[in-house]
Amino acid sequence: MIRTTSIATALAALFLASLPMAVEAQERAKRVPVEPGQARVTGDPLNTGYRGTVRVSPGGEFQGRGALWRLLLGDNWRNVWAGTIEVPVLDLQTYAGGLKPTKAGGNQTRTLHFAGGDGRRYVFRSVSKSVQRSLGDDLQNTFIGNVIQDQNSANHPSAATIADVVQDAAGVLHPSPTLVVLPDDAALGEFREIYANMLGHIEIKPDDVKEGVVSFGLADKIQDADKLLENLEESLENRFDARSYLKVRLLDAIMGDFDRGADQWDFARYDDDGIRTYVPIARDRDWAFMRSNGLLMRRVRHIYAKIGSYDPENEELRSITFMTHEFDRSHLVALPWSEWQAVVGEIMTTVTDDVVRAAVANQPPSFRTPSEAPIMRGLEARRTYLNDLAREFYEMVNGDADVFAADGNEQAVITRRDDGSLHVTLMRFKKDGSLATDEGFAFDRTFLPGETDEVRVYMMEGDDRAVVRGNGPDRITLRVIGGGGDDMLMDSTTSGRRVEFYDATGDNRFIKGANTHVHTRTYVTTQPSLLDDDKKPKPRAVNEERRGHFQDQWKIEGADFATQRTQSESTRFWGAKRSMRPSFDLRDGAGIVLGGVHASTSYGFRSEPFARRISAGLQYGASAQKFAASLDGEWHPQNRDYTLSLLARASGFEAQRFYGFGNDSPLLGQDESLVMRNDYIVQPSIFYHIGKRTDFEIGPVVHFVDPRPVTGSPAAAAGLLGTGVFGAVGARTVLHHSNVDHETVPGRGYRASLAASTFQAVENGDGAFGSAAGQLAAYIPLKWPTLALRVGGQHVSGEFPLHAAAMLGGRETLRGYRYNRFSGDASVFGNAELRVPVTRMELLVRGDLGLILMADAGRVWFDGDSPGGWHTSRGVGVSFASLSNAVSLVYAHGEEGRIYLNFGLPF
Repeated sequence: MIRTTSIATALAALFLASLPMAVEAQERAKRVPVEPGQARVTGDPLNTGYRGTVRVSPGGEFQGRGALWRLLLGDNWRNVWAGTIEVPVLDLQTYAGGLKPTKAGGNQTRTLHFAGGDGRRYVFRSVSKSVQRSLGDDLQNTFIGNVIQDQNSANHPSAATIADVVQDAAGVLHPSPTLVVLPDDAALGEFREIYANMLGHIEIKPDDVKEGVVSFGLADKIQDADKLLENLEESLENRFDARSYLKVRLLDAIMGDFDRGADQWDFARYDDDGIRTYVPIARDRDWAFMRSNGLLMRRVRHIYAKIGSYDPENEELRSITFMTHEFDRSHLVALPWSEWQAVVGEIMTTVTDDVVRAAVANQPPSFRTPSEAPIMRGLEARRTYLNDLAREFYEMVNGDADVFAADGNEQAVITRRDDGSLHVTLMRFKKDGSLATDEGFAFDRTFLPGETDEVRVYMMEGDDRAVVRGNGPDRITLRVIGGGGDDMLMDSTTSGRRVEFYDATGDNRFIKGANTHVHTRTYVTTQPSLLDDDKKPKPRAVNEERRGHFQDQWKIEGADFATQRTQSESTRFWGAKRSMRPSFDLRDGAGIVLGGVHASTSYGFRSEPFARRISAGLQYGASAQKFAASLDGEWHPQNRDYTLSLLARASGFEAQRFYGFGNDSPLLGQDESLVMRNDYIVQPSIFYHIGKRTDFEIGPVVHFVDPRPVTGSPAAAAGLLGTGVFGAVGARTVLHHSNVDHETVPGRGYRASLAASTFQAVENGDGAFGSAAGQLAAYIPLKWPTLALRVGGQHVSGEFPLHAAAMLGGRETLRGYRYNRFSGDASVFGNAELRVPVTRMELLVRGDLGLILMADAGRVWFDGDSPGGWHTSRGVGVSFASLSNAVSLVYAHGEEGRIYLNFGLPF
């Protein structure tokens, strides 16, 4: 149904407009301006504001899909979009005292901003979205682009009006939308061509107003997310109403609204005796009740958790916090569990069954019929699960707790209590150097063991003081980060674990206790800049950490559509995650290889991109009928330029080819040349990261092999070292440098790598052997094509086993020849490709079709001899590059003709 403004509401608005300033000041002094059931927005139009009604069907393009399409991509809300509804036509001359369009905007949604005759601003948002406009040329109006556009059918066309009733009942600050059609009216001016007869929602725009006009929510000022973060960083006089924000976030969960980035919020500021409190204003509810229920989209959700399916089941926390996790952690940490429980209780009490029924009724009848049952079931079920979800959310915020001061001069007092808890308070210093005790604590919270493993207190800029006291058990790790300014960090504890102090800038004073550890190494991390010249935040490198932000405040320069929306450039320092993924491969000798990998990743303070990742894999080679098991570990120590790793693998289906030593070895059959082996390796390493482009790896290796050469084959007949059980211990080192413009589709620059190893045989051999290898690839842009060149080689010395020989042949060295076609103690190869752009074309997505002209050459030496000269091959191929990736197919003819499919360019 269409909800119109009542006479009572109009009279109330007139009354509010005439309230004396004293009444406004009294309301502001409450600091939390709304209570449950009293969140109606001021500034509703003072007359009907409509010129009749029209009948429209908002989404006929989502119909006509076959059974397979609906199975894979979902029924979604297609039946709702197909409905015909009767909607009022907006009267630009009378609504809100007359509307004057001022500017158009929006990315996927068309928005039109108006100045109202009542002194307020209004915004119209189209119901229909054009995702195509934001996809970029590689996806726009392609098959995949059309699939993405079709997923708009997962958004409910009346989500905003349904959410309006729920938010009203819960008592959160929000604008109230009305579903209307814009008129075909000359008053639209330059915007008439696009916006005439468009269906959408119009609502008041929370904004600052001129004197004499009642502000939205009686706020002193309205600010956006960028400005909010800037102000909170500036001074502890600026406070955030975490409790009101928590209520909105829990409503987000029960309404399935995961599109809650910076663009979906404004913040109302209330001034009270020098303290400025910011209350969230929840806007833009067009993603609420999203229902993307196709089989394919359920898989996509594992990559892009923002996609939801409004089913009556508990929602995953990673979806709820996809856009907000860093902001949530920084700002909800002020609330103990008792406050979370109280907010859950308020929602359970206010969002009643009657409210749920009223919410689904607050939409046109033809929308209501197909959507009433699923939305009611979802709201009722998610309301039931809310306490469990809130607890999981609470644990995410408080497991590794981040507490932020501001850029003024402040004091933190941290007390270890006898029960193992940690009490943290923050207070600012006034200009005269005295503590602002009359303002109360800006932060006052006790963290409990069992809920919190670690507390980090960030003092930010300014000349700060941090005091750690008490001798209670240290069941919670404590880190105090001084930040900029001249700081004094004092530890008066005498027992327990270390207290960690961090400060690399300023003239600092550290007063150490019995177990104080001071870190003065500079730490630089990337954070979003706020309010740049173009009003869009960009990443910046800063010393020390900054307060958490929304994900859409990151702008990944040069990223394609998929990367921009599925990856966050911010670094995660908290929590852990586990994943399980299947694996598939096709390997020489092993045939089809199936298996799975279980990975466990832990994140820690200043450990980038994670603190620890352990992966365990199990695979089965169908042709070899053998298993392989692996364990991979990677550790990133705190604020260090090196990484530790461990590889342990036992495999029964490793394979190589051996046709005999020498550059003129005869071509043999597949069975004769195949050497299968059991392979056992343990390889710990340390990686040194030298700048952003160079890595240096070094570490020991323990390697045992048990080959199974075919009877009568060259490997079996020669009785070579390494054709029986063989073991060796040694060390290896690798240097890698990359200076290309794009890692996956390079157009200019170069890559270089050098590797060296030395081993001592310990089983079935007593000699030493070693290897040195290197590669250099260069990408030279010509006027039209790109010339790609690669040279490489290897030299093996000493009494080396068969599997350590220098080998040539296959996609990585010499194409047009079999894998490991030639073996010796030295090898050299070169590859040249002329990569010629041909045309732009569409293959599911739009990309660049290219022609590849290739030529390879190589040879091996054995005992100084290399009979037969250079082995060469020539060929042709094609490539298709799109979305910053490529696929290529190359035919090379050398000793044989062979085809190579690469997910990427050949090198």
